[in-house]
Amino acid sequence: MKNNSIIKLNELAEFISGKNNNRLTDTVEEYSIQDFEYDLLHPYKQQGNSSSSKDSSTITPGDIIINLQTGKAAVAGLNSSKKHFPQQFSKIILKKDIPSFYILYLINEDRNFQKEKLIYSTGSVIKRLSNNGLGQCSVKRLPLNEEKTIGDIYINAVNMHTQTIEQANKLLSLNLETLNKYVNSNNSSKEGK
Repeated sequence: MKNNSIIKLNELAEFISGKNNNRLTDTVEEYSIQDFEYDLLHPYKQQGNSSSSKDSSTITPGDIIINLQTGKAAVAGLNSSKKHFPQQFSKIILKKDIPSFYILYLINEDRNFQKEKLIYSTGSVIKRLSNNGLGQCSVKRLPLNEEKTIGDIYINAVNMHTQTIEQANKLLSLNLETLNKYVNSNNSSKEGK
């Protein structure tokens, strides 16, 4: 592979479609939008998904899962382990040595990749990616150490963003609680007069 070469994602990865919800039994725990959102904001630290079974519809921690409706990808965490993913998700199995966090960066943030996702999306009103369309998107290959660095920087940025949101939410809750106590104590003192 030449440095800075451009290849199609389907040359680097295979895609496993999720199962039809009607075919999942009641005893099967299903991977949900909430699970995906959690994985998106709390990336599993271990890169790669070499333990994935190509024909498996269950999730293993470290699997790359893409939401075909939003076009976003996440690395599945421990909370998602052994859950079955429905049709709106696909699992990406990397065939070549490429850091999974670099793939996440490309799918979620790279401007050129975003444009190609739009081009290859289907549907006139609600756009949706297909595995074939996703596979046609171009991936810029860099030296492996640069891909790893980009992926690590991206995941660190996601983690910092998540921590900032969580801290802001805690601060908001604390401020609202303080305001509620103040308002309620003023109401109590007025009623006593």
